[in-house]
Amino acid sequence: MHFRVSHPRQCPKCGKSMLRKFYSYAYNVEIDTCQYCSLTWFDADELELLQCLIELEEKRSR
Repeated sequence: MHFRVSHPRQCPKCGKSMLRKFYSYAYNVEIDTCQYCSLTWFDADELELLQCLIELEEKRSR
């Protein structure tokens, strides 16, 4: 997995530093995850972008 080095976001649930990484190898959408409480955080438009990519892949496989 690829990690971006920057100022880490603080987890809104537990307050620990979150890791910025790609959602998966197939869908290169960067998300924040907390390794302590397993919270996943999507910035503005990241969830919508991921949904569009998944729907596009589903249409191609039909």
